[in-house]
Amino acid sequence: KGVINRDGHRCIACGEVGFVEADHKYGWAKFSRLRYMLENGQALCRPCHKFKTAMERGGIETASIY
Repeated sequence: KGVINRDGHRCIACGEVGFVEADHKYGWAKFSRLRYMLENGQALCRPCHKFKTAMERGGIETASIY
């Protein structure tokens, strides 16, 4: 909730307003010390979140997509 509120319920990648999801800039498993840090979060709409996840699965580290 903190990430979504901070980002104004707006996708930081495309600007879509409304339903957004909280995403970890640096992955949950790989960067366990950053898991609960607000600074490691970003609000993304579902299409941008899927795109970022696909990029990461393809071996491209994205951290932040904006």
